[in-house]
Amino acid sequence: MMTDDQPNEGATLHVDPAARHALITWAPGVPVFNPWMTTIETLLSHPDFKPDFGVISDWRDAEGGPDQAFVDSFLVFCQSVRRARRLTGRWATVVAAAPEGEFGTGRTAEIQAGESGSETRVFKNLDEAIAWVSS
Repeated sequence: MMTDDQPNEGATLHVDPAARHALITWAPGVPVFNPWMTTIETLLSHPDFKPDFGVISDWRDAEGGPDQAFVDSFLVFCQSVRRARRLTGRWATVVAAAPEGEFGTGRTAEIQAGESGSETRVFKNLDEAIAWVSS
């Protein structure tokens, strides 16, 4: 059973222990790293979240893509947290159908995360993202 929504700095968290994944739905706005990091820390401390859960980060309501500084900080944070917390679940980022440049930033982050051993992918469809983190 999915736990109740937990709003946190512009995001809503859903942790579904039965499906072994968490869904973060971001409020409309431009992606900013510090609120993102605070939300991830809240997720990691959630009593139902386990290290092998997949995470779906739903950015379909974001306005514009993240800048390179956000992507770089995201990658460093994810690598250090994955090691420190021994996280093994997949990470899916869902974006709206957008100009190729915005989706391209996500693909660049996906490639860089893959090079560091993280299983990370970018999707334009929420159902596909959920299926991928659950497989």
